[in-house]
Amino acid sequence: MDTISIINTTFFNGASYFLCTAQELTNYIRFEHNTLFNNNTNPFYVRNMTDGIVQNNIFYNAASVGETETERNDDWYDWDGERMAIFSIDTLGTEHGITEADRKIDLLNNAYFWNSKITDYLASNDTVDAPVWLNDRTQAMFDDDVNYP
Repeated sequence: MDTISIINTTFFNGASYFLCTAQELTNYIRFEHNTLFNNNTNPFYVRNMTDGIVQNNIFYNAASVGETETERNDDWYDWDGERMAIFSIDTLGTEHGITEADRKIDLLNNAYFWNSKITDYLASNDTVDAPVWLNDRTQAMFDDDVNYP
């Protein structure tokens, strides 16, 4: 895929991903000024995003079902045992012909929120973990300017 632009859109009650590029390389994604209300799993599956911007969005009850340890270990919502996250990326494989230094991904001015029914459910259920904005792998990539500039 070359370009995906989703701008000024509202999504309601999604059962799965709002944006899914699965294992494919996507050259450019622009996801801007969108509102996502209520979805069960992580809203993005953009593992091989190379250039993109995700900005000025509101995520309300995103990934609201959480995940169990079994689901995490079996890579249901993310891969390699990482926590379900609202936004998650991974390192690029060599099969795509680009390097990490060629990537540019900006996450700017996004807000996420879970209402009290969701947070109460997640807090009271000791077998389900709440989702996070960025999982550990994705956060480490954004924090590592040497290897992922």
